[in-house]
Amino acid sequence: MDPVQTAIILLLVTSVGLALYSALAGKVKGVQGKRSLPLPPRGRGIPYVGDTFSHIASGPRVAGQPHHDKLGSIYRTWFLGEQVVHIGDPDAVRMIFNAEHDLVESDWPSTIRQLLGPHGIATMHGQQHLQARKMVAPSFAPKTALAYIPRTVEIAESFCAEWADARTVQGFDGMKNFTFQVATELVVGFPKSFINKEMLARQKQLWGDWLDGFLALPVNLPGFAFHKAMLARKGLLAEYKANIMRLKDQTTRAAEGAAKPAMHLFVESTEGKPDDYLSSMDVLTDVTVNLFFAGHDTTAATLTLMMRYLKQEPAVLQKLRDEQQQVIAEHGKEMNSTACGSMPYADATVKEVLRIETIVGEVYRRALKTFECGGYTIPKVC
Repeated sequence: MDPVQTAIILLLVTSVGLALYSALAGKVKGVQGKRSLPLPPRGRGIPYVGDTFSHIASGPRVAGQPHHDKLGSIYRTWFLGEQVVHIGDPDAVRMIFNAEHDLVESDWPSTIRQLLGPHGIATMHGQQHLQARKMVAPSFAPKTALAYIPRTVEIAESFCAEWADARTVQGFDGMKNFTFQVATELVVGFPKSFINKEMLARQKQLWGDWLDGFLALPVNLPGFAFHKAMLARKGLLAEYKANIMRLKDQTTRAAEGAAKPAMHLFVESTEGKPDDYLSSMDVLTDVTVNLFFAGHDTTAATLTLMMRYLKQEPAVLQKLRDEQQQVIAEHGKEMNSTACGSMPYADATVKEVLRIETIVGEVYRRALKTFECGGYTIPKVC
């Protein structure tokens, strides 16, 4: 984005932000007359813009640290055009999660909502959300996951051979390529015979453009990242629609064997229910986008962080190697459910990485009613 374009954007959003701020201030003022506790302190920044640019440039932890140091773990700010309350206190976060569907419900900034789609699991609410989660759950049950092991091992061995031949490997990029192919086959359900380098390259480009719009300015005009991301979403939906039609074909289905991909199972669960909301193509394609997004990027991040920590902790790496040698001695080289259950140290290592590192930097909730949290009033209008 060139400096002139940036200046124009700042001028526009500042003007709009001041108008929105004035309107919102009036609503908050109405809440103040009823509250017994103060509103969270307000961070510095231009209305409507707030922490958007610093958040995009350096991530939520770095962007929020000055506010956290000065104002505490609960404060108000602006992000992607919306006024939000940042909550970083563990007890307050626990209280909010325990009040899901009562005081709060899942929500996202407007750009993310549009990219995830109105019919995705992450953007559904109420009974539809609960029904969708119930239908997706069997796709990720332990029994189902174990059926994915043989193909996952094949893909992992292929990538390891490729990395061994390469002079250098970019860790995160390598892990993303690996999890991307696993998710393409075992979550989305593209057949192995359909996948090639050209197809994967096209999908990766679309997903890269889509992800670039997540924390972009909410401007759906040519030349802006969000506009490009919405075009990428359209391309992804077209490819996923064609794949869902293939999954619905009985002949193709019978040839796939027992290890049915996640979306295959979801599509099967909607059969015979033509009037069911979840059986519509709009829902099926949005659910595909949601599952793929949740299934590959965070896994790649976890694997990359694990590699980094193993480099720093050679003793842990040696214990993992010793455990793997013991598993091979007891169960052979073939990966199966019994072998997986004999790796307590590997399991603990992954869990420790997830404990000390936050894979998902933040989650979003919308206040359903005004409530008190951490010594402050959290108004519904926020």
